[in-house]
Amino acid sequence: GFHALLETMTISALVLANAPAAWWSYAVRHVLFNYGRRPLPGETVTPFAEFFGEEWGGELFVFGAEAWYLVARSEHEKFGARTRRGIVVGYGQLDTALVLDFDAWRDDGSIRLTATRDVRVNNAIFPWRELSHPGIEETSFSLYEAYVGGAITQDRDYRTRADGQVECTTCRK
Repeated sequence: GFHALLETMTISALVLANAPAAWWSYAVRHVLFNYGRRPLPGETVTPFAEFFGEEWGGELFVFGAEAWYLVARSEHEKFGARTRRGIVVGYGQLDTALVLDFDAWRDDGSIRLTATRDVRVNNAIFPWRELSHPGIEETSFSLYEAYVGGAITQDRDYRTRADGQVECTTCRK
């Protein structure tokens, strides 16, 4: 079903970016945003256009891609750099990109997020790949397990019901 597809797409986004597993909630929202703005297989209209009556006119980005964004005047010296390198982790309101300050993350692990329209994204470069941290590939990870706080283990058995939905044979969820 759709939840299995969503989990697969989200894990794929995390693996592609080599993002830490802790960023899964941002990846889910990012994947859903992009999913709704692309035509489904065999369709010509996007889910967004179907709902709102017009196509979305913004630019779509790959989760974890490199971004260069404009820094506020109060945050840089007169002749200092006016842009910073970041990582796209989602979308904000009013057609903005949600960007993580890469230098702050790399240097001390601090999370500085900026929602900005003044951004240039390179969808082929992934800054998290430059760092040595346990990416999603080295982490035992399940979105469902993370969501419920680890209460469900991955060694459960699942079955497909007659209606096509997948459920756990232990808890029937």
